[in-house]
Amino acid sequence: MALLDLATIPLPLDSSFCVKLSDHKIVQDGNYVLYTLNISIEPYTWTVQRRYSDFSQLDKLRFTDKKKSFLPKKKTIGNLDPQFIADRKIELEKYLKSVIELEIWYQREKNVHSLPLLIAQFLDMHQYEIHSIVDDLSLRLGKVGEGWIDGSRKSPKYFEFTPIEMHAIGERMRLAEPTLQGRADVSHLMEFIHSLHSLRIRGSKGFVGTSSIVSSSLQIDVSYCKNLLALWLIDCDVIRLTGQRQLRGHLRKMVIHYSMENCRAVLGEQEGEWTSLRFVDYSFNLVRELDDSLSSLPNVHSFIMTHNQLTDIGRYLVDLHSLTHLDLSNNQIEELDKWNEKLGNVTTLILAGNLISNLSGLSKLYSIEWLDVSNNRLSRPEDVSPIGCLPCLSELILEGNELTERVDYRTVVLEAFGSRHEEVILDGRGVDGREKSTIGVRLALKRAQNEKERRGEELRRRQERYRSPAGRYGWR
Repeated sequence: MALLDLATIPLPLDSSFCVKLSDHKIVQDGNYVLYTLNISIEPYTWTVQRRYSDFSQLDKLRFTDKKKSFLPKKKTIGNLDPQFIADRKIELEKYLKSVIELEIWYQREKNVHSLPLLIAQFLDMHQYEIHSIVDDLSLRLGKVGEGWIDGSRKSPKYFEFTPIEMHAIGERMRLAEPTLQGRADVSHLMEFIHSLHSLRIRGSKGFVGTSSIVSSSLQIDVSYCKNLLALWLIDCDVIRLTGQRQLRGHLRKMVIHYSMENCRAVLGEQEGEWTSLRFVDYSFNLVRELDDSLSSLPNVHSFIMTHNQLTDIGRYLVDLHSLTHLDLSNNQIEELDKWNEKLGNVTTLILAGNLISNLSGLSKLYSIEWLDVSNNRLSRPEDVSPIGCLPCLSELILEGNELTERVDYRTVVLEAFGSRHEEVILDGRGVDGREKSTIGVRLALKRAQNEKERRGEELRRRQERYRSPAGRYGWR
């Protein structure tokens, strides 16, 4: 991203730092002209729109002594004339370049490495240039940072940075420059980041604002977050994330959306465990498989992986010994083959919105208490009945499956739980009196049928023994 090094900028300005009034438009409702400024700090560019009154305000703040001002005079009549606008663009461009060159000269004299914030904000450099971004953040957080930290201790909340702000902080810390630049003291910003407990970094698709800077191309260093407990990334490329190793010993919550294609990119290779991490949410990503980096999460009790591209859970979730809550809804899972060998003592399992047609693979997950398999492809009672033997299952959600279109789906499903049918909440509702009576009759008939089959089998065995010579003469 843009880094303006005042010590190397030639005067007068050249292409390495260029400001040009490239275009304009007439705002009819306000009866004024809006000028477009093109700012270029190689290799990046961005645009800013300013009207004459913005130039006038800049001049008023910069030149308190009006005798030193050289801003072109305001014109009230004929100010929308095409020739006047063309001339005014040239005049304003010359004015702005002269002010910038003057400020660069003054800053060099004071051994300051960044433009004054007044000029930087006029050019929107506080959104795109490293020094200006950090100076702006330092001034703002120097005023409100301590109060925000104190308030967050009483009521936990996330402080939000953009990727370009986090990138600028990391790059600024690498520069061999003093922390105090004019009115901006970078130490205020670093103290705030060191004290921060909850951080959200929210990126965006494509370019940053009106610039040529691609948001996802920016490296984000979180190693300065010495006391971070919760990290939330949105629309950031985790491949660009650095410094996360330093979070392993204290981070408790990690949420990453729209930012990753595999878990290893953020968790790293198996070089150490995330011993403090308890809650992980990797929803809304493009993850296709759960890799061995998950083995570094021994103490995670809640793992959310919704809206990804999983077809199976692999063999590494069993290493999450503390895992009790697992949400894999809205993936592409079809088979649940031997999941009892792939999961530990999970109590809550959410598989809504997948492609599952049979639940037999869950029949030995005896720890499950809450199961959501809504909006899948379960069409027959036999597809669901295998989970009837789960001793702890108390709530089951089936809505959105073809099976639930049957008038009697509730009774045929609850019947699979046998004597426990009254303990199960199905689709948010427990068994009512009528269902209880129907299920009772069916279970009684089933017991009678089973008894009949048992006696028939016993009679058949006796008859076979009698037909054999050994059985007829009592030899056995």
